[in-house]
Amino acid sequence: MFQRQNQQLVLDKISEVLDATDEAYADALTALMDDAEKIFIAGAGRSKLVGNFLAMRLMHGGYDVNVVGEIVTPAVRAGDLLILISGSGETEQLIAFAKRAKSLGASIVLL
Repeated sequence: MFQRQNQQLVLDKISEVLDATDEAYADALTALMDDAEKIFIAGAGRSKLVGNFLAMRLMHGGYDVNVVGEIVTPAVRAGDLLILISGSGETEQLIAFAKRAKSLGASIVLL
């Protein structure tokens, strides 16, 4: 019974997020991903875990995806997309990643 309630809670939260998502934003994000040479995903803590899941899904969708911090991750370049995932938006390491990616000419998305 308890597990069923938790499952329903998760489904309800996902539905709330999907209902609140502006379709224009989703279209713009899809265009950025489609136009990117490579997609890089970065996060810290649980946000990194979410990023790992997102990277796997995007990879299954045919995108060239890398998780920042993995030993085989190439360097970000102009034409790439960096997706940063942060609950606070204040994680210093992610801010540094964003500044560096911007200086190299990569596109940046914060989730």
